[in-house]
Amino acid sequence: MSDQSNNDVLCGVIFENGECSPIYCNQVTGECYFPDPVMSYNRLISELSADEPVEVDPADIAEAVVEGVYGECIGVIYNGEMIIKLVSDDQAVGVPVDNPTGDGERFVIDIYGDYDED
Repeated sequence: MSDQSNNDVLCGVIFENGECSPIYCNQVTGECYFPDPVMSYNRLISELSADEPVEVDPADIAEAVVEGVYGECIGVIYNGEMIIKLVSDDQAVGVPVDNPTGDGERFVIDIYGDYDED
């Protein structure tokens, strides 16, 4: 699996195939990815960009997702004053940090995006 670069920030988690994986976002490109629990590659989340990723403790965030702190979702990414909730494998929504169960305009993502084999 690829090593994270110095520009990458651990800014969220995703539950995929029954496993919790950390989500990293590149501070320069905005690309978000997570280590695929099955393959030996990092999986890019297509159509998703985080321009202000905020470093988080993945254990705390995973526990909060399981407890429903963010409402129903498969993962979250902290991005500046917003939380990007991964509602499903193909939809996300941005909500303010102070209203994690809120809802907003959904947008298309693809967690089955490209693999980063570098």
